[in-house]
Amino acid sequence: MNDLSVRQTNKAARRARILDNAAGMIAAGGVQALSLRELAAASGVTVPTIYNLIGSREDLIREIISEALDQLDDVLAGLPEQKGIEFGLAAIDELFRLVMADKDVYRAVFRALYEFEAPNMPDWLGRMFRRGGDVMLSAVTRAVDDGDLRGDLATLPLAHNAFHALQATLHMWATGGLNSRNSQARARYAFLVTLLADATPRGRRRLRALMVDAEQILDR
Repeated sequence: MNDLSVRQTNKAARRARILDNAAGMIAAGGVQALSLRELAAASGVTVPTIYNLIGSREDLIREIISEALDQLDDVLAGLPEQKGIEFGLAAIDELFRLVMADKDVYRAVFRALYEFEAPNMPDWLGRMFRRGGDVMLSAVTRAVDDGDLRGDLATLPLAHNAFHALQATLHMWATGGLNSRNSQARARYAFLVTLLADATPRGRRRLRALMVDAEQILDR
């Protein structure tokens, strides 16, 4: 490995360490806990190095959110073809699998999305809502085609209601209001209850059967 490659590798490692430590600080104490001076000390670098490698405090938060949303996009885009109800549940389960595999990063993301005030914050929230909303809309539309939903209710607000519940659940988990098991059960339950409002008799039976596991976790 030549000197340039070594420098690039070391630079990438410092950058990753800074972002990991920044995410940990936000996850533990919210965006107000992110201090560049403390971050520099924890990362073994200077404050100017943080500016050189990533940028300002806002740049750090934006980078954490952007990288996490890229990962979420990849997961949601790779969901297998399934019937509508199963597709929605698979999206929720895959999302939680990703989130729980890197808890500090996603705690930081879902705290920052609600706590951080920045001019481009609506863009970040909008991107997440559009992608997640599209997935839930696909689930609802497929469920109508499958004969599990009547189609009497407008599919878009029904899908958005399911996604809002998922967002709220993840925020509660990120701020310590729910543990991971309860938050996933609550997200699944909220999705199924949302669909229940427009269910056919057959769909209602399927939804009620799928709700049992979540109910057993939540009814305590």
